[in-house]
Amino acid sequence: MKQWAISELRVRFSGSAASSPQQGQRGSIRSRNRAISSGFTEGVEAGLGMIKLTPAVYFLLLAVQLTGALFIVLNGLPVFRHLVAHPGEQLSYTPYQNPATIVMVVAMQAAYWYRLRCVPIPSRASNTIFSHLLFFLGRLTFIFGGSLFAVVFFRHLPEIDQGADTWLMLRRGLQLAASLFALFCATLELEGLGRALGNSKQD
Repeated sequence: MKQWAISELRVRFSGSAASSPQQGQRGSIRSRNRAISSGFTEGVEAGLGMIKLTPAVYFLLLAVQLTGALFIVLNGLPVFRHLVAHPGEQLSYTPYQNPATIVMVVAMQAAYWYRLRCVPIPSRASNTIFSHLLFFLGRLTFIFGGSLFAVVFFRHLPEIDQGADTWLMLRRGLQLAASLFALFCATLELEGLGRALGNSKQD
């Protein structure tokens, strides 16, 4: 009788000992599932928040690029007039112009590449007229850049004075190339938005 009781106790003890690791594993699996579900919920909420903010961020970055493009055009008009009227004559150096142009070009490039990598173009209803206006504005923006490039490289440089400052020419050439590339990127941005508005599949 005592041996039977002892064997019965051993069986119960071994059963409880075997069930305790299983319960521990189940508890760890439940806690892991809860952590995964909570993380997924937080990710969904963050994604919804980004979706709500995407249009505002996109149009802010677009405004930075358009402001920089307008600054480059307005700042380059006196230079363009001078080069057309006096080809080969080097412009006088003004210290305050270069830093302002560099800042605007850097801001335009930062806004363009951040938008391209991180902020998608917000979906809108198809609007063919507005799409064509954006295409026109984009092409019009780069017309000035193309005209300035033609005047500088095909009219001004062939007639440049022999005593011109070479270092100043190099710096202005790099600045001109950077400004033209920034205008080109702004043109692509406008054309991308116009293409999105002209695509009826996004309705």
